[in-house]
Amino acid sequence: MVKLFSFRNSSAATVAPDSDSNVSGRHVDEEPPSKWSRAKPYCFWCLRYGSACLVGAIITIAIVLIVLWQIGLFGGKGGDSAQVIDLGDLPYPSVAAGYTELNLTLNPVPSAAQYKPKTYLVETLPANGVARRFLADGFSDGAWTVALRVNYGATPAVATLSGLSPSSSVVVRYRIEMDDSRVSTPSIAILATTLSPTAPSAPGLSAFNTSTSSVSVLLVPPRFTHGSTVTSYDLKYAHSTVQTPPTNWTSKTIQAGDISKPFTVSGLSTEQTIIFTATA
Repeated sequence: MVKLFSFRNSSAATVAPDSDSNVSGRHVDEEPPSKWSRAKPYCFWCLRYGSACLVGAIITIAIVLIVLWQIGLFGGKGGDSAQVIDLGDLPYPSVAAGYTELNLTLNPVPSAAQYKPKTYLVETLPANGVARRFLADGFSDGAWTVALRVNYGATPAVATLSGLSPSSSVVVRYRIEMDDSRVSTPSIAILATTLSPTAPSAPGLSAFNTSTSSVSVLLVPPRFTHGSTVTSYDLKYAHSTVQTPPTNWTSKTIQAGDISKPFTVSGLSTEQTIIFTATA
């Protein structure tokens, strides 16, 4: 909508646009951006990368502290068993073999004295049937088991591995545990073998409830079995006189479980002599 104005002293009419009308080509001044609007992208960028750097620094410091703690240079784990003390080549134990046990002699190590040693840790490994003694410098470690803990002292200590079978082998080594729970490097490992079984010693015989017409005896188990398992006894008896030694022996097998039962020979005459022998 336009309004027309006329002036008496003017021969031309002037047209004035309404204030609500849009005028083509009119320049409208825009408000300049604020300082916060200009700084916002940079603030978010700094916050994001700053947080990433902070997290990375925390992780790095944590890793360094854990490593120092593990090796005993930081915190309270300086005496933890995870730290191994290198005492060089520890001598291998000397072994005295029995039929079912191994007696190991462990000697004090001078280089361990400064660390306050307190215990020998005797470790074993199955020998997989290998029956020869050797120094196992290049032996491939497997699942070592701490079989014995023996007090460390100024004099040699004896450790006994018991409950073994005759002719069985086991690989043996030891470590030294210190007062602060740290342990030494292992000794040289050896393969030790128990003795092979041999014949048991002779069983004993004891007279039991003798009469004018019979005689009874009890078997006494052998004192030494020499690694053998006694399952039965062979009892022999024969009539004898002073003039004629026994020649006609009678044999009787007695099971090991019946050794406590007396064996009786009856139907004898007065003052008749019976000779007994027994083997296991």
